[in-house]
Amino acid sequence: MQRTMIAFVPAALSLWLVTGGALAQHQTNFESLTASAAGTSLHGQDGYYNPVTGSADHKVFTYAGNALGFSTNPNGGANFVGGTGPAGSPVVLLRSQRDFAYGNGKGTWTMGFDVAVKFAGTLPAADNIGSVSLQPSTTARFFIALARWQDPATALAWKADYQYFNAAGTAVTASVPNTAFQNLALDKWYRWETDFNLSTNQIVEIRLTDIAAATTVSHTPSGWYMNGGNGAVNPAPTAYRLFTGTSVAGNTMGFDNVKIETTGYSSTFETFTASAAGTAATGQDSFYNPVPASSVDFKAYTYAGNALNVPVNPGGGNNFVAAVGPGPVGTPPVTYFGRAQRDVGFGFAKGKWTMGYDVLAQFNGTLPTAQNLGSVSLQPSVGTPVPRYFISLATWVDVNTAALWNASFIYFSATNVQTQVVIPDPAFQNLPTNKWYRLEIDFDMTSNAITQLRITDIAATTTTKYNPTGWYLQGGPNATNPAPTGFRFFAGGSLAGNTLAFDNAVLLPDLASAPVYGCSNPVGSLKVLSGAPTVGQTTVLALDNPLATQANGSSTALFFAPSADPAYPCGTLLPGFGMAGSGANGEFLLNLAQLFPVVLAGPSWSAGTPAQVPITIPKLADFVGVSLFLQGAIIDFSPGALAPIGLTQAVELKMGQ
Repeated sequence: MQRTMIAFVPAALSLWLVTGGALAQHQTNFESLTASAAGTSLHGQDGYYNPVTGSADHKVFTYAGNALGFSTNPNGGANFVGGTGPAGSPVVLLRSQRDFAYGNGKGTWTMGFDVAVKFAGTLPAADNIGSVSLQPSTTARFFIALARWQDPATALAWKADYQYFNAAGTAVTASVPNTAFQNLALDKWYRWETDFNLSTNQIVEIRLTDIAAATTVSHTPSGWYMNGGNGAVNPAPTAYRLFTGTSVAGNTMGFDNVKIETTGYSSTFETFTASAAGTAATGQDSFYNPVPASSVDFKAYTYAGNALNVPVNPGGGNNFVAAVGPGPVGTPPVTYFGRAQRDVGFGFAKGKWTMGYDVLAQFNGTLPTAQNLGSVSLQPSVGTPVPRYFISLATWVDVNTAALWNASFIYFSATNVQTQVVIPDPAFQNLPTNKWYRLEIDFDMTSNAITQLRITDIAATTTTKYNPTGWYLQGGPNATNPAPTGFRFFAGGSLAGNTLAFDNAVLLPDLASAPVYGCSNPVGSLKVLSGAPTVGQTTVLALDNPLATQANGSSTALFFAPSADPAYPCGTLLPGFGMAGSGANGEFLLNLAQLFPVVLAGPSWSAGTPAQVPITIPKLADFVGVSLFLQGAIIDFSPGALAPIGLTQAVELKMGQ
């Protein structure tokens, strides 16, 4: 057969050349920066700059032959950032800062980095060795992850200490009260992570991992806050800073794999203080009362002996949360509702997300009751402009009996008209009270569309899906209004007694995944060797011919498309493209009409040695939630080849954050 000529392009595909939006996640392994063994200035690369006149810059080093003498980080690539604090008068310190928007300035975040310490001066050394901090420290909420010597006189070991603030807002510099954070070895790479909550201003958890040993220790501090203390009103941070050096020359630090991120929420309420009578959820796990003038708290109950007589959830643990709407209160009467809200960081505010929760409805009042039973919603639902939101609503079938309820919904049309409906599928309707169901809503923050609703009868383990058309979050398609900043539980109507109970709540982005598919090409002809397709990370694919019908040293290639063949998970059969050879059919699994006009050349293939192809996802918000479809081919150019071109299986890279 006649060979098809394939145009190859460099590994840095033009496919990746897109413009990214503002991130609510930052990560860097410094691999894309200019580095050298002697060190190349970090400032001016990837947004890093000198924040204080008179400071020296950190440098980007190659691990190979680096002038600082650091050993290779087991989780490192080719490059790292580091420096040695020089002496001088006045003292010269190393400072490198990078601006970063912390999303909506709410929710729980994690700052993590790999770090190694050395001393390259004349003893005694002096504190501090260096640090990583949120910035600006003159105005914003911040803390400092602070490296200090175990004993400056010998400089043989160091400590992972902190500068934090107490509830009154007074700065405290202290060691972590866990010896695993002390007596740390020199020239050894550790990963240091800090969870912090921008809503409560608290430091939630700290972790230290011995990278070589793959062992992690953690500490949950009590009463540790960021600048401003309890009830801080100062602004959220806008940057972070790497810092090295002190008044004595020689303090040396290396940094790699810096990552700052926030990703949704998940809770089984098992960590809540709960009781049979109910304990206020407000103040636990960052839940708060968003409208104190007309709200009562949701409460955390134990299933055992709970005052509402809520039956045990087959998928539950020991605790759940619930509220009974009190209806009109006071003179003149004001209608009160149960409300509990929690701030959540929405990461990039792009891509596919899922809100899910177990729910049970009750009525604990005098009939007739009134609509609505209650809801779960993205928040805030007011503002100028109004952020994007929807409301997953529970409504009574008949307020005179309060025996059955419907899973309803408030969405927005393509013209941004608010619409309330009972979900038009019988499985979502006429649901009995005192029975646990799981509701899940898939929505796409990129398109602003609500893509799928699911209801599960938890006891029967049966799930029904509904795929709406033309349902959007507030703002309609292509919305430009802000992303939500949290979610809210709500219970009650204009009369007393409407009750909702919740358990197993999640609000999470879709996890990155890479499913392999196809119906005819040999199983194992394409594999995902390592790495989920998350932005800024590398996924390694392997192309193979399990039939070994092609010559050793055959060429390989990867094709790209934004969608699969219309016959997915199968494809279109092409005569002569099968690995079986002799004109056998091969299955092309990408959408030919949308095929990108680029092909990635991979390494050569030989029997028993699959061709490994790394695919690095750019650190760009535009890629979150995007799927990219790839299929490989092995090309045998040898004379009389049995299988000149053999198509592999295909993979869908579902890119996440």
